[in-house]
Amino acid sequence: FSDSPPCSPIKYINNMFPNGQSPGGIDTAISKVKTKMVRVDNVVLASIRGQSRGGSVRGTEDLVDAKRQIESLFGKIRDIRSKAEHSERMVVEICRDIKSLDSAKKNLTTSITALKRLHMLVTGVDQLRGMLANRQYKPAGNLLQAVQQLAQGFNVQAARGVPKINQLNWSMQQIKEELVQQIHEEFIRSFETNQIPLGTLKDTCFVVDAMGPEAVKEFARWFADALLKEYQTIFAASNSDNSRLEHAEKRYQWLIRQWRQLEELYPGLFPPAWHVQETFVEEFCVATRLAYSAMLEQTKKSLDYKYLL
Repeated sequence: FSDSPPCSPIKYINNMFPNGQSPGGIDTAISKVKTKMVRVDNVVLASIRGQSRGGSVRGTEDLVDAKRQIESLFGKIRDIRSKAEHSERMVVEICRDIKSLDSAKKNLTTSITALKRLHMLVTGVDQLRGMLANRQYKPAGNLLQAVQQLAQGFNVQAARGVPKINQLNWSMQQIKEELVQQIHEEFIRSFETNQIPLGTLKDTCFVVDAMGPEAVKEFARWFADALLKEYQTIFAASNSDNSRLEHAEKRYQWLIRQWRQLEELYPGLFPPAWHVQETFVEEFCVATRLAYSAMLEQTKKSLDYKYLL
């Protein structure tokens, strides 16, 4: 057989036996072929053995190289994991710092706002003192509302221990008390002089309204008591002519006169929500009941019941 492909067995046999006499040498041809087959097998076997020895060395080298590459890969993986963990720690620290800075920013903003409001409160209290001294009631009423709103922001448990806040609260309370006293003086002056400066009194009412509902109730009760002083003087127990039971209608005639006088002297001065006139009538009834109760208690033994018929 030829070593170079393609190999044709028929052509090879025809070349070995070209005519009819050729088959006589078939044994010799078979022997040659067998010898060649043995030689080829030996060559193949030697080649396989050589290849096996060479492949073993190369395989070991390849295995060592593969291990080395695997170790290098694991090293790179460990390095990457270490860097990732370091990056994660840095991210956590950065987030913690950002959170801390955010809290600091909020606290700083709150502190700045509180300081601004405190400055406005201090300035407002000082201005209120000046307006009180100059009897500027209308501006004082407007400023009082703003100052009270500012003071509410410091009316918390944490701020009550601050000396400056306590001093400001005390100053505010003192200013309110002085305003109330000054407003009472304005109305008493109008009672005594019969001169009713409605503009000034309206401004004082604006201040009272700015103080809140409790201040309004207290003022209405004080105003009623101030008007009833004349009533208590006229119908005192020492004045036997007017305090007697048969003169009860005089008390109510006095009430009607005072009611009309209120409408004439103070038209539209008091807001309807204040119920000044209603409070005055209520206090009148209370005073009258107390006066009659005391009178009946003193005269219950000598009372002539025909006056009650």
